[in-house]
Order: sequence, then C-alpha cells, then structure tokens
Amino acid sequence: MLTKRYNYYSSEREVIMNQVLKLLRIANGWSVTEMAEKLNVSQSFLSKVESGNKKPSRELVQKYSEVLKMKVSAIEFFDEERAENNMDYQELLLEILKKIVKRKERKNKENDII
Repeated sequence: MLTKRYNYYSSEREVIMNQVLKLLRIANGWSVTEMAEKLNVSQSFLSKVESGNKKPSRELVQKYSEVLKMKVSAIEFFDEERAENNMDYQELLLEILKKIVKRKERKNKENDII
C-alpha cells in the first residue's frame, strides 16, 4: 500500500518530492499558474510546495498523477531514483524528460496502429 511504501512527511523525502513535482511541471511546459489551475489549487500554494515551504500531501501527488496522466508510483519512482542515486537537479530533470518522451513515443506508436 502507498502509505507503507512512501512516507510523504519525512523531511528528507519531502524536499525531494517537492523538486520532482516542480520538474514534472517544467518538463510538461506549464507555468506555476497553469499547473495550479489544472490542480485546482492556488498559485501561491503551489509555489510554496515547489519551493519546499509546504509539504506535498498524498492528495496533491494524486492530483498531479491525474493531471499528468501518470501513476502515483511513476511520480514516486523519480523521487526514489533521485534519492538512491544521489542525482542533482539537472540529472533528475533529464531522467524525467527521457521518461516523458518515451511515454509520448509509445502513445504515438499505439495511435499509428489503430
């Protein structure tokens, strides 16, 4: 279960998750304002989460999952990958972009088959 696998409230992981959420937004080409609208939260709240001044809740990560059409586990993967491999911000962004490009290519191939 999600709560056993991932603790959203540990301070070390929370900082990493904040960065992951920000990078996912950036990788999809959305401003803070655009993402806040998609998530149905205020721009100031989202800015505080992304800067580490607010903790990302399970509900917020779930909303990201829905907006990005990604499983929560995929979002957690980036968080875990960064922690385990001690990636810096740029390396993490590159990994996120690679995964997004692969996902889009896979969807395009599926559409070509149909």
